[in-house]
Amino acid sequence: KAALRFAGFGDEWNEVKLGEVTDIKTGGRDVQDSVEDGLYPFYIRSEEVKRINSYSFDGEAILIPGEGRLGEIFHYANGKFDVHQRVYKISNFTDVNAKFVLQQMKKDFKQHAMRNTVKATVDSLRLPTIQSFTVFVSSLPEQTAIGSFFQDIDQLISLQQRKLEVLKEQKKTYLKLFFPAKGQTRPALRFAGFEDEWTSVLLGDISELYQPKTISSEELLTEGFPVFGANGYIGYYKDYNHKEDQVTISARGEGTGTPSFVEGPVWITGNSMVVNVEKQANIIKPFLYAFCLSFNFKPFVTGGAQPQLTREVLKKVNIMLPSLPEQEAIGSFFQDLDKTIAKQEEKVNQLKESKQTLLRKMFI
Repeated sequence: KAALRFAGFGDEWNEVKLGEVTDIKTGGRDVQDSVEDGLYPFYIRSEEVKRINSYSFDGEAILIPGEGRLGEIFHYANGKFDVHQRVYKISNFTDVNAKFVLQQMKKDFKQHAMRNTVKATVDSLRLPTIQSFTVFVSSLPEQTAIGSFFQDIDQLISLQQRKLEVLKEQKKTYLKLFFPAKGQTRPALRFAGFEDEWTSVLLGDISELYQPKTISSEELLTEGFPVFGANGYIGYYKDYNHKEDQVTISARGEGTGTPSFVEGPVWITGNSMVVNVEKQANIIKPFLYAFCLSFNFKPFVTGGAQPQLTREVLKKVNIMLPSLPEQEAIGSFFQDLDKTIAKQEEKVNQLKESKQTLLRKMFI
């Protein structure tokens, strides 16, 4: 029995194999068959659902990719749709509720797939692996109640996720509008009361650019002062090398050219270039960070297979500066927007964590 149940349900759960209570087949279409504004959903090997003008199936089904990110992508369909040739369609549910099975697969199928492969990572899914997946089933009324309950949670998560994506897209738009386009001295969007032209300066003239000492992985601790690497925190250390907040740009690795706002006290490693403006009276850090986010550093990256961003190159980057009051207004605006985004991200994460807790308690 599950640890948490809806009132009125007390029967024992039974164990069945997915292949015993469903039909499992692959589709017959290829990605090239998709049509941008097609009439029907077309399920391919990703989270994206394309469109198509034909349908091969009409009914209720769970769809999972046969390769790539196995155990992470699930679709539920009910109606007319078509399926890629490397996507499995699980349908014709006998004495089991499709939405109930879907949630149990989201909970346990990835681990099942890993246990049934000889490889360290699952890159291709075979029919017997899906057929042998164990489903613990209760009565159909209880399955229906649980399936509908988790469908509502999934819809709530999707709604909050879309709100988060809208906020992030708004930020991208504002970053384009609040800073002058190339060759311009005024931005397209400004707060009331600001009309002066912005001035062009070199990043090397208004900041100290340097890569601090790097800490080896053996020196990292489980507590202490946070250590910031190229694009994020990597552990803790006994000391800090920056007491105040700093703007950094990743200087090595895959994400080279990515700006960050790093809160002090902190140890920043040599995988980041610090853009230190503490000795400058004419620039505000939150504004500098927002400008860096609006700027494309990728053309300045060198090194090919080992990307890097050097001090000599960054010194010659042109940066546009408005008056201090306008910098303050822009910096505060993006700080507030970042807080709103962080709050929304936390809401999404909390919903996902709550769902995982409920999955563990409401399924065997």
